[in-house]
Amino acid sequence: MPTVTGAGRTSPTTPAATRITGPADIQLKLNSMSVAEKAKLIIMNYGDVNSAPWSGSVIVNQTHLNAGGLPKLKQAVTAATAKNGITVLVGADQEGGLVNRMKKVPGYETTKFPSPAELSKMTASQQYAEGQKVGKALRAAGVNTLLGPDLDVADEGTLMNKQGRSFGSTVDVVVKSAQPFLDGLKAENPNVVVMAKHFPGYNVRGNSDLNHVNDLSTLAQVEARATPFFKVNGLDGIMMSSVRFPNIDNEPACFSKTIIGMLRKNSPEALVITDDIAAPGFLSDPNLPTKNREQYKTEVRENAKKAFLAGCDVVLTMDSSVAPQISQAITELIASNPELKPRLDAAARRMMEATLKATPGPTTTPRVVASAPASTGWKPA
Repeated sequence: MPTVTGAGRTSPTTPAATRITGPADIQLKLNSMSVAEKAKLIIMNYGDVNSAPWSGSVIVNQTHLNAGGLPKLKQAVTAATAKNGITVLVGADQEGGLVNRMKKVPGYETTKFPSPAELSKMTASQQYAEGQKVGKALRAAGVNTLLGPDLDVADEGTLMNKQGRSFGSTVDVVVKSAQPFLDGLKAENPNVVVMAKHFPGYNVRGNSDLNHVNDLSTLAQVEARATPFFKVNGLDGIMMSSVRFPNIDNEPACFSKTIIGMLRKNSPEALVITDDIAAPGFLSDPNLPTKNREQYKTEVRENAKKAFLAGCDVVLTMDSSVAPQISQAITELIASNPELKPRLDAAARRMMEATLKATPGPTTTPRVVASAPASTGWKPA
């Protein structure tokens, strides 16, 4: 994990902003925001519990989600919400199995959260119950955004398969397993924002966080494997993968207009977030962060522009020290290309819709982006 530095501090004298309490407030808020403020809103950076979140959302893990960190996280998020008038999205990769961010949350230290592979072997009633358990744990941890579940259709021997992070190797198995799990999650925690991943599907052996990894599938094959992202009901957004597709446009999915265009065609209002654009797999040299810091910052800035231009709404970085550079890059991009202002407004609007969804209270409204018909729900036996 990179060294984390606060991207900004909140002055105790900063006045509280007008609070977004309903859909009608979103346009008013947009009209009042500068380009720079909108650019900051659409960044998700690794959380710094020593200061109020600088951007519109933060990604946290067990470093924050423990007895000592949770009060600090709550205080920081509350301060940022009061300052900006917008609920901060607090996201975590709670996939279950090997990827368990709840292991230090008081009351959940010994709780087993099954992996997607284990969930796929359960009955629908059991899957529903496991979804409820995760929804309850997220609420206890103060996490309002689930970066998951993994809807990757993964063949045997691929990374997701070997790590137990895929529900299965066919569309039907993935959809049949993920739906009752999500229904249980939403029943227990209706305010949680669900960001399925890793679009259009992670079906390779290598780790694209660490290296350049290629998927040689054709566009038709990729479209077929992406089906669960459109069949599973209850999604609020989608996280892109960092896998590259040489037979489509030779870009990581995060930077691919073709792949994001496919997503938008099926789910036009999905909140689309990148993978970590500062990860080695996105850089010209995996050692760049320590080898040449200035070039590293330059490449991260360019990655942010590529992701935004390709159609991503939210730019994610696990290195909070470069968050200001990302914001500046997007601000400069809009300044030099004013015709992109509506694109930034659309991203900021989707972000605020998600924050409204994450705000408990009577204003909460379901925001389903998948094109599938409304789920009838799975009920435990």
